[in-house]
Amino acid sequence: MTRKHMVLGLSLDAAGHHPAAWRMPGFDAAAATDAATFIAQGRLAEDAKLDFVMAGYPVRSSALPGPAFSQSIQLEPLSLIAALMIPLRRIGLAAQLPMAYWEPFNTSRAFAALDNLSGGRSAWLAVPASGPDDEANYPRFAHQHITAPYERAMEYAELVRELWDSWEDDALRLDKENAIFTDHEKVHRVGHSGKYFFSDGPLNAPRPPQGHPPVLTADLSAGGLSFAAAQADLVLARESTAETAKLLNAKLGGPLLLADLHFVLGATDAEARERIAELNGLAAPEAGGLFFAGTAQGLADLMAAWFSGGACTGFNLLPAVMPRDLAAFAADVVPLLRAKGMFRTEYEGQTLRDHLGLARPANRMKGAA
Repeated sequence: MTRKHMVLGLSLDAAGHHPAAWRMPGFDAAAATDAATFIAQGRLAEDAKLDFVMAGYPVRSSALPGPAFSQSIQLEPLSLIAALMIPLRRIGLAAQLPMAYWEPFNTSRAFAALDNLSGGRSAWLAVPASGPDDEANYPRFAHQHITAPYERAMEYAELVRELWDSWEDDALRLDKENAIFTDHEKVHRVGHSGKYFFSDGPLNAPRPPQGHPPVLTADLSAGGLSFAAAQADLVLARESTAETAKLLNAKLGGPLLLADLHFVLGATDAEARERIAELNGLAAPEAGGLFFAGTAQGLADLMAAWFSGGACTGFNLLPAVMPRDLAAFAADVVPLLRAKGMFRTEYEGQTLRDHLGLARPANRMKGAA
């Protein structure tokens, strides 16, 4: 399918996605955990008509010196997204939730709640496999990932969707006169008994407005690619060239590919170069992904070339310094993309699936005994 408009998501971060962002003027410790910080970022994104904001990506696991050291505070994603649900009324809301430490029933229930409460705007960033640092914090789950983490992840994702489908769309009757709360023929036991999981079901919440909230993943290992091709609606990719991104896009087939895009903007190329030199002088930048430092016009042209050339469906935005680079993107880059006919002027529908142009899945259990 040829897409007219690119997909744009925003990874939330209190200070910004450059490791030295917190050292820039105007940022203080209180802002790192203040809901107002993230609400302001979300409003900039929503006013620009971006598709979604996302909490918990990239995963930065440790505040202690070592291999996973991070100069960024990462709040629990579901809690953060829940805090944004009311002030943000149209934009999609994605949260990272690892498969290692939650049962499928919990995951299915959490996103069914988020989707119902938000009017169909939730999305799940699935992390199919865990690493040594994660297992050090959740040792009783570590044994599940030594042999076949992606086989387990496949079953996990299938069970989550089965539970979303355990209620048909019109199962909730609320017929007061006849004392009928639900239509029992439209609420189904799942009866899942697999290699890794057992769940009788049904879910104790109605089916999400989107049917299935979109699933994202960023795991591009060999096993992760198989998982992405089979289970994901969107894939986040750290590709640095259009050529490699296009090859990955072709390999994946179905899912929408969003390229991670780190950027620093300036009124001139020279100003942008000065800014990134200052940031890099304070801390080494994170490796991986597409990086741009320059003017709004230069960034819009780069994004247009990637999108029109089939390298990606859109971009996952990682502004270097918040809110400065996000505000500049919304004010200066988005109008240029619209002028090229590559980005919306208004939201087309109500749900995140509407924004993304994804069909609402049929209920696989409809009419089951």
